[in-house]
Amino acid sequence: MSYWVLSVRTSLPDVCCSPEDLKTSFWVFDSFEAGKTAFLQKLKEFAFSENEMFDGDGRIVMLSDQRDMAEYDEEADGFEANDIATEELMDPDHLDAHSLLNIENIIRNALLGNGVSLPSVPESSTNWMIAAEHDCETLTIRGDGDGPINGCDPYISMNIFDLNIERALHFYVNDMFGQEGASAELYVDLKKAEN
Repeated sequence: MSYWVLSVRTSLPDVCCSPEDLKTSFWVFDSFEAGKTAFLQKLKEFAFSENEMFDGDGRIVMLSDQRDMAEYDEEADGFEANDIATEELMDPDHLDAHSLLNIENIIRNALLGNGVSLPSVPESSTNWMIAAEHDCETLTIRGDGDGPINGCDPYISMNIFDLNIERALHFYVNDMFGQEGASAELYVDLKKAEN
């Protein structure tokens, strides 16, 4: 018989100064569907309450801050923000404000359980502060090269898209000391365990 194990390690609603400060919880389910439902419910509890990581409306504060900085930079350089939806999730040449808004929206819609799929063609883009890439299943955002946020590398990885496929699921966000020496961290996993 197989089981599905949901694990949550987090500092939320606060921040932490070391990995030893993370709180860990486990739940066991007898089906993928039951585990997936609990997985999404836990994510919603964090994402739709205001805390050190989320704005209370399903948006990761760190990504919103990056989008705001990108909009400011684009306006300072004389570019208008692009409000027109495109086929691509990201501009392949530059991780601009529009691309970051697309990423925020697809994450938020997935957190709402709206059955979002990533584009079928893998993409990657950078603004030389952060880089984003996806391989049609997993979206990853990380500090890029010599330009990480606040002198440290943020890390986001999730495969919460196309939840009709029975597989291990994860949602990881670590802003890696984005708040003056403390980090907001969330690691949620749903994995199959054999008896």
